[in-house]
Amino acid sequence: MSTKEGEETNSIDADNVPAGNAPTPTRTVSLSVSATLELLASRKRRMVLEFLREMPDDTATVAELAEHLRQSGDESTDGTCQNISMMLTHAHLPKLEDASVIEREGRTVQYRRSDRLDDWLLRVRAEETN
Repeated sequence: MSTKEGEETNSIDADNVPAGNAPTPTRTVSLSVSATLELLASRKRRMVLEFLREMPDDTATVAELAEHLRQSGDESTDGTCQNISMMLTHAHLPKLEDASVIEREGRTVQYRRSDRLDDWLLRVRAEETN
C-alpha cells in the first residue's frame, strides 16, 4: 500500500516498547525524493532535524533549537538566540511543518519521522564529514 506525500503512516518501533507492554505505533511521514532533497538543501534545516532526532521523544523547544544553532560554530547561524529563533520560526520551521515533518505546539517542536528523510540526512552528514 503506498501513501501520498506528507501522509502519516503507522509503524512499530521495537526500541520504543516498554517492558511487558505491546508495541505502540510510531508516526512516520512519507516523502518523495524531491521533497526530501528540498528539505535537506538547507544546512540549518539539517541541523534542526539532527538535533530533534537526538532529543527524547524527538522534541525540543524553539529556544533549544536556536541555542544549538548558535553554538554550532556555523557562520551562517551567527547572531543572537532571539534572531535565530525568529529565522527558525518564520523560515525553516514552516517549511518543515508544511512537509508534515514536524509538528509545532506553541514553542515546542516535535519531529515526525520519515524513513527516506532519515536515510538521506545520514548520507548527507557522512558526506559533510568526509
